[in-house]
Amino acid sequence: MSEDAFQPTSSNAPNAVHRLKDRARYDEETVYGILDSGLVAHVAFSTPKDFDDPTAEDEWPTVIPMAYGRIDNEIYLHGHLASRLLKALSENGARACITVTHIDGLVLALTPFHNSMNYRSVVAFGHARLIPDSDSERKIAALTAVTNQPFRAASGDRWTDARPPSEVDYKSTRVVAVPIEMASAKVRAGPPKDEKKDTENEEVVGRYWTGVITTKHGFDKADPGPYNRAVEPPQYIKQLLL
Repeated sequence: MSEDAFQPTSSNAPNAVHRLKDRARYDEETVYGILDSGLVAHVAFSTPKDFDDPTAEDEWPTVIPMAYGRIDNEIYLHGHLASRLLKALSENGARACITVTHIDGLVLALTPFHNSMNYRSVVAFGHARLIPDSDSERKIAALTAVTNQPFRAASGDRWTDARPPSEVDYKSTRVVAVPIEMASAKVRAGPPKDEKKDTENEEVVGRYWTGVITTKHGFDKADPGPYNRAVEPPQYIKQLLL
């Protein structure tokens, strides 16, 4: 994988990290790794005002949490045909900004102003495009990626381990692809960082607890549904449980 695939073209590029630049990452391995281990993406979009109605006001910018999947350098989103987000992103040249974040710990310092979090995040930009029903191979591949995203770590294939979608399912679902044209990752790890005047003050360091409260990532248990008749969960589900 390329180590500088998403290197900003200038300091004004949308994906250029300006604050705490030492935490920035622009390589494919980091960006894809954060995306592949996520469950929810926050998708930002905006719709222009209705120019046929001169009294209409601009829409508010909107951010919506979405399930997603990735294949190569494209992120896929899906939903009902009536979805406002997907309708907006189906327009030719529609811009999207997609973020995924993992919280790995709470970082407690001597002063609240140095409290932080250990985290891994990605911000990706791209021009979305609709995958038409006529491109069934690509649409099915995208839907498979979205369905299997939560099970990537266990190499689970929930798409085939379920009733096949009907024609109604297929035609009532809209799928858009967002090529990752620009992206940046930002990563923080490690203990708190306080000012020297505080770390050398024995009264201060002796009074306040500092350190990292580590988070757990995973699922606790699999509760059978009311009409479940399967004897037990498949192995890829068992692998997700803590």
